[in-house]
Amino acid sequence: MIKKNIIEVKDLTKKYPLFDTPFQKFSYALLNRPVRNHKEVLKDINICIKNGEVVGIIGENGTGKSTLLKIITGVLDKTSGKVRVRGSVASLLELGIGFNPDLTGVENIRYTLNLYNVPESDVPVHIDFIKEFSEIGDYLNQPIKTYSSGMIARLGFAVAVNVDPDILIVDEALSVGDLKFQQKCIRKMKEFKDKNKTIIFVSHDLGAVRSFCDRVIWLHEGRVRLDGKVKEVTTKFSHFMYFGESKVVAEADSLLGNEVDGNSVEINKDLADEKELNHDAGKYISTGSSEIIIESFRVFDSLSKMDSSFFTPGKYYTVRLNLKVIDLDKVSIEDLIFGFSVANKNGTSVFSINTFVYDYKFDNLDFSCIEIKFLFPNIAPGTYIGSLAIAEGTQASHRSITWLHDCFKLMVQDDFNYSQIGLTYVSPSDVSFHIQ
Repeated sequence: MIKKNIIEVKDLTKKYPLFDTPFQKFSYALLNRPVRNHKEVLKDINICIKNGEVVGIIGENGTGKSTLLKIITGVLDKTSGKVRVRGSVASLLELGIGFNPDLTGVENIRYTLNLYNVPESDVPVHIDFIKEFSEIGDYLNQPIKTYSSGMIARLGFAVAVNVDPDILIVDEALSVGDLKFQQKCIRKMKEFKDKNKTIIFVSHDLGAVRSFCDRVIWLHEGRVRLDGKVKEVTTKFSHFMYFGESKVVAEADSLLGNEVDGNSVEINKDLADEKELNHDAGKYISTGSSEIIIESFRVFDSLSKMDSSFFTPGKYYTVRLNLKVIDLDKVSIEDLIFGFSVANKNGTSVFSINTFVYDYKFDNLDFSCIEIKFLFPNIAPGTYIGSLAIAEGTQASHRSITWLHDCFKLMVQDDFNYSQIGLTYVSPSDVSFHIQ
């Protein structure tokens, strides 16, 4: 399939007038008198999106993400620049946008289908699909103004995917509603992706962006800060949100530059012969309150005691954290959590292990090191990246003490017979902890 630009945005700027008095607003609206002060929401945006691309747009609140989408869909006018869209567009923007609150769900559906020039004879079939997908039942016959925010999101998404557009635009609206329906929407979006539809996906959920998108655009203060590979852009954005403008962005570059693509890695069979090595934690990005810090760490084969980046499912490995206690008085010992997580090259978590999940109780206050021994699970061949963590609280609600980001690599061989193990998770019997 030949990739062509389906959306082109060139030198796009959007300004909103700022009024000092009600009379000034009145004069502007009726007499078109100029206004001296403006709020520039978008500044010289240049973006090209090809057919079949799934593009994520991320950024802080107020950076112009929703404004950009509204201009692309034609809901808002631009101040200057050019926007060219080839193909039909369906969008799920702000909740309720495009719906008349005084009309029923069915009446709004009919109105929307008329806008897409759907023949009247086909309307009942479309209504049946939307009713089944949205799962809001008889409420379709009630006015939209009686709907909850979740029901509006359900109806909006069902209508958007029903018209089978060339371009689907989804703003943060999917964050409203229950988890089951969100998963249903993601599955439908993946169907669109498989059909080479173009999708623009705006979300604050970086996990969803990493797992779903092919490319990510980071908007910052109304400008395109970064446009590129999913892992690179989301990692830099994460560090920016932690630290703001600092050398961390440059440090993130160095970390990303050292990563290996899991599809092109050449595994060194001699890695198992490496000598023992404690990795200095100071050269990696660390966040948290730092009452306890990780000074160094090791990841090694539990049997041979040798360090290696080469992992085999079904074998035991050990993660050792060498700790330094800074201020134990500010920490609740019984609520401490130690652990690590492993993610794929897109940043999606593959598995994680921590003391809370496996119900480990601390009974020794004078610790300097923790070892976590675990059976390596059955995961697909490739290259993965691990992070180490210390927290306080519970799995659902905790405070980060130290989080050492992307600090060790794991390479899984591609010639292993996975049917021998059949392990899809790490059971409690396959994990042990040692504190000293």
